Amino acid sequence: MTRTSPRTLPFLGLLLLAAGCNVPQLDLTPRYGVLSIDGEFGASSSNISGRASLEAAGLDDDEGFPGLRADVKFGSPHLILSAGRASWAGSGIADAALDIGGDTINVNDPVESEFDLNLYQALLVFDMFPTNVAEIALGVGVTGFDYDLLFRSETTSETIESDELVPIPVIALNVGAQLGPIEVAGLVSGFSVDYEEFDGTYIDADLYARYRILGGKNHLRSSIVLGWRQIEVEFEYDDDGDLYDADFGISGPYLGMEFTL
Repeated sequence: MTRTSPRTLPFLGLLLLAAGCNVPQLDLTPRYGVLSIDGEFGASSSNISGRASLEAAGLDDDEGFPGLRADVKFGSPHLILSAGRASWAGSGIADAALDIGGDTINVNDPVESEFDLNLYQALLVFDMFPTNVAEIALGVGVTGFDYDLLFRSETTSETIESDELVPIPVIALNVGAQLGPIEVAGLVSGFSVDYEEFDGTYIDADLYARYRILGGKNHLRSSIVLGWRQIEVEFEYDDDGDLYDADFGISGPYLGMEFTL
C-alpha cells in the first residue's frame, strides 16, 4: 500500500500562532507504559469473509510503550504535544483467510505476525470554566496514527501487510481536579467519519493522577504520574480495490515523571 505523509508542521505552526508568543509554563512528562493489543483484522482483494484475530496470530504479549508528553500553557490556551511507540511480534495461526494482490494466507495457516505503532498527537484546548481547583477544557487537534501490521505465512512465506500513516483530526476534552499535592485528570480525544470509501472511528483516553513531590503549585516543580491509556480503533476502507477491515484496542498502565519549568 502507499504510505501517506501528512503535512503536520504547518498545522503545529498554526496552533502555536493561535496560542500566542509567550510561554509562561512548560510541563515535560517522560513516561513508560506497558500496553496490550487485541482485536481483529481483515484484508482481501475480492470480498472480506472474516477477520483474523490478532491474539490468535500471536500478538498477545504486553509490550513497552516509551513516550513523552509536553504541555505548553498560555493561560486558557493549552497546547498538548505527545509521542510514543510500541511493537508487538509473535507467532500463531490465521483464523480467517487473508488475500491481497495475489498473496494468500489460508484459514489455520501458521503465521508470524508483527504490529508496529508510532503515535503522535497535537491538541489545542481552551479552558471553559477556569478555577484554581478544577479545569474543563475543549479543543481540537490532530493525531498521527502510524502503524505497520504484517502477517507472514510460515508455510508459503506469502505476506499480507497494511502500512499507513494516517492523520486523524480530533475533538478533545481535557479535565482535571486539584486536591492539595494530588491532581486527578483525563484527556479524551476522538473522531468518527463515514465518507465515500472510508468508515472509521478513533477514541483515545488518557486518565492519570500525579503527586507533587517537589516545588510549588506552578513553576519549578516535579511530580510522579501514574496513568492508564486506552485506544480504540475501527475502520473499513477500499484502497484501489483492496478491502481492509479492522477493529482493535490498545490499553495499559504507565508511569512517568513530570517536570514543570
